[in-house]
Amino acid sequence: MPVPAAARFTGAYVVLTDDKRIYDLLVLTNQLLDPGERLADRVCALRDQSEGVLVIYGTDAEALAAADIAVAVPDAPDAEAFWSADLVCADGLEDAWRIPRAVPAARIVSVRSVQPALAGSVVERCSPSSGRSAASSTP
Repeated sequence: MPVPAAARFTGAYVVLTDDKRIYDLLVLTNQLLDPGERLADRVCALRDQSEGVLVIYGTDAEALAAADIAVAVPDAPDAEAFWSADLVCADGLEDAWRIPRAVPAARIVSVRSVQPALAGSVVERCSPSSGRSAASSTP
């Protein structure tokens, strides 16, 4: 499955860089990066708009460092290591589609994880303060 198709499945907004090799994928994108625009600048602009940004790229260490989730896809076995990447797909884009497909499940887990914490905060807020008894607070 192409990575843009997996991303669109999640409802993500897909931006691709301008590259002849991806023209058959343009139908799956929302926007093409403007010629001359740096990917890192677009990532920062999206983050400034409070968007979560996943970057899957092989050669732009600055864009990977700016992303919320960075997946490096080395273009050669001896390619430079990107230390800012959260994940590295050693076999190119072959398995990278799995990452955007995991986003909906991650959202559900995130929401479910927050609910018990919020409930605990409410219970703690509604209960008497620890260390003080109700009898000691009356005049």
